[in-house]
Amino acid sequence: MSDQISNTTVAQGAMQMFLEEYCAVGIQALLFDTDDEVMSLHIDMHELLEFNHELAMLLLESPSKFLPLFNIACLAAQRSLKQQTTVSDSICTVKEDAQVRVTHLPNHPTLQRTRIPGSEDVGRLLSISGTVIRTGLVKMMETHRVYSCTKCRGVFSVNAEVEQYNYIPKP
Repeated sequence: MSDQISNTTVAQGAMQMFLEEYCAVGIQALLFDTDDEVMSLHIDMHELLEFNHELAMLLLESPSKFLPLFNIACLAAQRSLKQQTTVSDSICTVKEDAQVRVTHLPNHPTLQRTRIPGSEDVGRLLSISGTVIRTGLVKMMETHRVYSCTKCRGVFSVNAEVEQYNYIPKP
C-alpha cells in the first residue's frame, strides 16, 4: 500500500475523497464566499489520521510535496461539489487560489516547538505554542520620504538608509 499511496495521482485522489467527506462544509463556505482574498480551508490532522494514516504520515514527512497536492485536490473537490449544487454560477464560484491549512498536529516532540524555529525546521510542519506577552501598534515602515522646499518649491525624495535602521536624513 505504501508504494501505491506515494503515487501522486493516487494520493491526490485520496486527498479529494478526504476533503469531500470530512470538509464538505468548509468547501461549501469557500464556494459561496464573495471575498476575493486568498481563501483557506482548514483540515484537522486528527481527522486525516483517522481517514488514512499513511496519507497523513506522508504529509508530515514531506509537506513541500503533499501540500500543493492538497491544494489541487481542494480545487477538484470544489469543482465536484459545485457540479452537485443547483445554485447559479454567479453565487457559487470556485476559488482557484484556495490554500489548505493543516491544524491540530499530533502532540509529538518533533512537531512541537516552544521556541523560535531554527534553520533545521525549514520545510517541516511545526506546531508552535506560546503566550503573547506584549503587543504594540502596527507601524508603517517608511522606505522614503518626500520633502518640499517652502522657498524654491522644489520636491526632494530621500530614501531610508537600511544600514542605519531605516533612518531618513533631512536634505
